[in-house]
Amino acid sequence: MKKLLLILFVVIFVFSACSCSVKNTEPQRQDTSDVSSVVSEKEPETIPLVIAKELFDRNIRALEVFNLSKLDYEEEPVEGTFCPVKDARFKTFADLDEYVRATFVKDVADSLLIERGLYKDINGVFCIDISKLEGRGYYVSWVDYDLEIVKGDENTCEFTVTGSIEEPSNDPQSEPYKKTAKAKNVDGTWLLQELVF
Repeated sequence: MKKLLLILFVVIFVFSACSCSVKNTEPQRQDTSDVSSVVSEKEPETIPLVIAKELFDRNIRALEVFNLSKLDYEEEPVEGTFCPVKDARFKTFADLDEYVRATFVKDVADSLLIERGLYKDINGVFCIDISKLEGRGYYVSWVDYDLEIVKGDENTCEFTVTGSIEEPSNDPQSEPYKKTAKAKNVDGTWLLQELVF
């Protein structure tokens, strides 16, 4: 009896489902627009905005380390004019080297790390050459900067960053400060092609 009721229930369910379906008798309208025109107008793939911002943030940190405030150090030299670095931002020269090479293309990284000669590893001690420390005014603020991708493809990108500048005067005025930066995709990693300041 239970089997008979179950079969009867299934048959009623199937017939009720079939009778509820509605067939569309209107002819289907086909989209005749040219798909190739949509594809050709699409912007080329380029660096994602979030990666461009991350690269520029890394640039700001490198700018501080190499051009502005430098890393903190102890006064007692290890050798000549090289004093030991004591800064939480980078514990070793290898840490700094890795950071710079993950931010800039090879020739820029080599220029910052080797040619400038500001930082060096001496017998396992991370050092700064205090003879190369120089003070200069820098009146640009990158706090709350704006970044806009200008152009690019899957291998290169150009973007602008806008901060503010307030040069010393009797009546200091903050003005927009805009720079153009270029990045390159090197083996799947986006790197800046210059130190932007």
